[in-house]
Amino acid sequence: MTLSNNYRMAITEVLEILKNVEIDEYNKIPKKTITFLEEQKDPNYIFTIKPNQNFEDIKIMDETKGFLSFIYYSYICNSDEERKLYLITLNHNEKKFQDELRKKYEYSNLFNDKTEKKENLIVDNDTTQMVKYKQNFFIKFINTIKKIFKKY
Repeated sequence: MTLSNNYRMAITEVLEILKNVEIDEYNKIPKKTITFLEEQKDPNYIFTIKPNQNFEDIKIMDETKGFLSFIYYSYICNSDEERKLYLITLNHNEKKFQDELRKKYEYSNLFNDKTEKKENLIVDNDTTQMVKYKQNFFIKFINTIKKIFKKY
């Protein structure tokens, strides 16, 4: 089974995060799963976490979030009730995210922003002037010759 490079990097991030999880939680994950992850990680990708760093401050890939979510749901959740609560939380977050996207890309809002920006532009009519275009002598001479040949 071959995995894409992104998944291998995500697995490396997952393993590093799992090293910083409490031992009780870590022991809930089967050794077979940890071994599989160890075999599939990207050996060239270096990801480190500072010991006192908050989890919210860590920048991880979306794939890593997916793997961690799967591990939490499959192995760390203790009861069916906890799993249901976790799924409800995931569904709530997804709905909130979709609502934000819907508001951001709503048809009426797509064009309102552009018109508001145009209205905010201030044009100072007193300082704007037309620039008079001057032809140089050579261009005038060429154009005069062209006019003469066009007549004949």
